[in-house]
Amino acid sequence: MKAIDVARYLLDEHGTMTAYKLQKLLYYAQAWNLVANGSALFDDEIMAWGHGPVVPEVFSEHAGFRNVSPCEVRGDVSAVPVDVRCQIEEFIRPYLAMSGDELVALTHSERPWSDAYPGTGSISNSVISSEAMSDYYTWLYNSSEAQRSDHHVPWLPERSRIVLSPEEYDWLESVLA
Repeated sequence: MKAIDVARYLLDEHGTMTAYKLQKLLYYAQAWNLVANGSALFDDEIMAWGHGPVVPEVFSEHAGFRNVSPCEVRGDVSAVPVDVRCQIEEFIRPYLAMSGDELVALTHSERPWSDAYPGTGSISNSVISSEAMSDYYTWLYNSSEAQRSDHHVPWLPERSRIVLSPEEYDWLESVLA
C-alpha cells in the first residue's frame, strides 16, 4: 500500500486538516501498525524533518499548503481495504483532537524522531526506520499507564490466538482431514 492512498483516506474521512496533522497521523498510523501487526502499513519512507516526521511522497502533493483538502492529494481510497481502515481509525483516534502543532511537539518528544533528526535545517534525508518505530512504540505500549496517557497510546486489540495441546491438535487435524 502507498502512503498517498492512506493520506487520501484520512482526508476523505476526516476532512481538511493542516499539513502537520496529516503528516503526523500518517506517522502514527504507520507506527501503531508496526506494533499491532508486525508489518508496515505503507511502503514509503518516513523522514525526520524539522517539524517532525514527514512522508516526502505525500508532502510533494501538498507542498505550499498550510491546510490540505482531499482534492489536493491524488491517492486512491479504494486501495485501502475496509479492515485496514478500521485499524487506522483505532490507531489515530487518540490523536484526532490534537492540533498539528501539538502533534509536532509530541513527535519531537519521542525517540524515533529525536534520534533520527540531525538537528539542523527544516528538511533532512534522515530516515526514521521501521525498526526504531516498532521498538519505541512497543516499549511505550508496554510502559506505565501514566506514560501511555502522556503519549496518547491507542488501545490495540489483542491478536486472536488459540492454544492447543498436541492431542487437541491431532484430533482437530483428523477431523479436518
